[in-house]
Amino acid sequence: MFYEKRKKLNQVQKKKKNNEIATQSVFNNYLHFIRGICECEMVFVVIDARSPDLCRYTVLEDNIKDKMVFILNKIDLVPRESVIGWVEFLSTIAPTIALSAKESIEPIIEFIEQKNIKSVSITGLKNMGKRTILSQLNHVSAKITDDWFFITPSPELAIIQGMIPKKPHIVFGYAVSFLSQCSQQSVSEVFECPGFSDSEALIIHVFGDNLMESGKLFFAKIANDEIRFYSPPPTVSAPPITFSDAQQKSLKLASLHDAYPKSWLSLLTNGYKNTVLPSIVKSIHKNSKKISVNFT
Repeated sequence: MFYEKRKKLNQVQKKKKNNEIATQSVFNNYLHFIRGICECEMVFVVIDARSPDLCRYTVLEDNIKDKMVFILNKIDLVPRESVIGWVEFLSTIAPTIALSAKESIEPIIEFIEQKNIKSVSITGLKNMGKRTILSQLNHVSAKITDDWFFITPSPELAIIQGMIPKKPHIVFGYAVSFLSQCSQQSVSEVFECPGFSDSEALIIHVFGDNLMESGKLFFAKIANDEIRFYSPPPTVSAPPITFSDAQQKSLKLASLHDAYPKSWLSLLTNGYKNTVLPSIVKSIHKNSKKISVNFT
């Protein structure tokens, strides 16, 4: 009996130690990431035009505000009016370039040449189009950072990054959470089901009562652009932006709202803020005396 208790205690202590090592490793990688970004000449933060707020990390922005440029990618998936509104809003924070990287990055090349930039670092969440941009940057020293491994997961991030959860009950829950943050009017128009105020009931009604399969189907239709969504931009009181020729040409890749044959889901997440993993926050507080930059 004594040896069994001792063995169990050793296993618990070993697991705790391994968790501490893993946490410290993530923390060290996070510090390495932030410090590396801060040393770059110019940083392109690539964000998804469908919901830019979901793709930002304001703590990072605060530390690189003098060298940061927003790259608003995938504008072909959202209304042109939304793209222009987001460019106007984000430009009050940092220079902003809107494009569809799979079509052309000409506005980026134009910006690099005008600013005589020699080196850039491309960063952002997973599946933002960083590698597509890098593959077309031939006349400047460019590198990609790690995907933002340190951000706390959420249903909204899972969908914007195209990462379907593996656990069945989580798939359905994520779909419900995402849909519940869309305007009721847009939900009624997209699914042609007026009167549904319960997101869970709506998904079951539209996709079936097999929760895992209905959640998967919802994710699949988002991924295949059968269901499109966008976050309306915040209103901003600033003079209209004058777009360059390359930027004006790029904006035409986004269709006008009324020209798109289907309805859009309106995702209401303005003001959403990403946070780092709780384990990293704990490590930062523990090592606060060793850190000279505000990382939280």
